[in-house]
Amino acid sequence: MTASSFWTGVGVLGGVLLLVLSISGCDLTDFEATESVVVEAFVEAERPLPPVFVRAVQGLGDTTASGIETAQVRLMVDDPSQGEQSVAYAPVPGAPGRYEPVNASDSIGIGMRFRLMVEHANGTAQGRSRTPAPIRLDSIVTSVPNKPVEAVRVDSLRRDSLDIPTTTNFIYPIDVEAYWTAPEADTAWVRTALRPENQPFTPRLVDFFIQPEAVFQESTAGDTDLRRWRGVYAIPVQEATDPLPIHRLVVWIARGDAEYASFMAERDDPDRREPPSNVTGGLGIITGVAMDSVEVEVP
Repeated sequence: MTASSFWTGVGVLGGVLLLVLSISGCDLTDFEATESVVVEAFVEAERPLPPVFVRAVQGLGDTTASGIETAQVRLMVDDPSQGEQSVAYAPVPGAPGRYEPVNASDSIGIGMRFRLMVEHANGTAQGRSRTPAPIRLDSIVTSVPNKPVEAVRVDSLRRDSLDIPTTTNFIYPIDVEAYWTAPEADTAWVRTALRPENQPFTPRLVDFFIQPEAVFQESTAGDTDLRRWRGVYAIPVQEATDPLPIHRLVVWIARGDAEYASFMAERDDPDRREPPSNVTGGLGIITGVAMDSVEVEVP
């Protein structure tokens, strides 16, 4: 996975954070923002240090994302051989709220603890984490049915009460198995995702269990050194006789700690009054991750 594609996703994630602050919860009139900034940083071991995003919390009815340009951002790394090392960040001109390391070649090692501090006009936001062991997808196996199947769209079931027929789609449900090697200390969490390229969004379906992504504790993915996850995604077609379109599939995996897992699993929960966070003095996520992706052609 390229850095640009990942951080594009993080930019969307920031939008999700701000949107949840604006619309989540049942009694919006009682909502009062108690924190003033959202901070996002995903740090990989032995890779160039990532950008840090610092944004103002949005008020109700405010649809603009307000990047903070005057914060002081520092990453402190607990290096066992050299003690605590400080890495300075600077704002990126023309990209409000985005900060990058002053030295672009800076990186940190595997298993190192770190903390990120963001000093801004209203206080200080900070978070701590540790870089996990690297993760690598060893193999991908896909299983494609011979013909499409018919499935009912979930969002059309409400029409039953109005005597309007439900909507059905023809889809190819495609099974994908991903394999990777377990780390020595098997205490991490994993997020997996299947991302077919240049394909329309697949609606939620009743007749088939479509699971294109998941978050789970890594030790539950097998009792040997080889880990396994099975996911399913769907490619829609117009007619029952249509062949499966040839397409590219990106299989993506990330390893992190329990706080990372909680953030990724709960960030879209409509019942939360605010998104999950591990940032003290603010909202957002500051965490160590390990990522890998493989692109395959299907069928």
